[in-house]
Amino acid sequence: MRDIPFDERYLTPYDPFAPHGDNRLRLRRLRRYLPEAMEDLTERQREMVRMHFFDEKTVSDIARELEVNRSTVSRCLSRAEKRLRRTLRFTL
Repeated sequence: MRDIPFDERYLTPYDPFAPHGDNRLRLRRLRRYLPEAMEDLTERQREMVRMHFFDEKTVSDIARELEVNRSTVSRCLSRAEKRLRRTLRFTL
């Protein structure tokens, strides 16, 4: 943040998920707190997040495997992401 002029630094709202030059500290914190934050998700959300982000499956693949509609998977992933952001907001 030192390369951003003082006035701009405090006029724009701080977004903890915005990219920064060196993210090593934030990644360490994310790895530490993500398992705990995942516990706040429903079982279905956890399963879909695991399949999408860790197993790298597409929304269509998940929908086919779980025998649900693609929009259901998309909506569930969106809600899970929103909940994770809310949970991890102050830890990053």
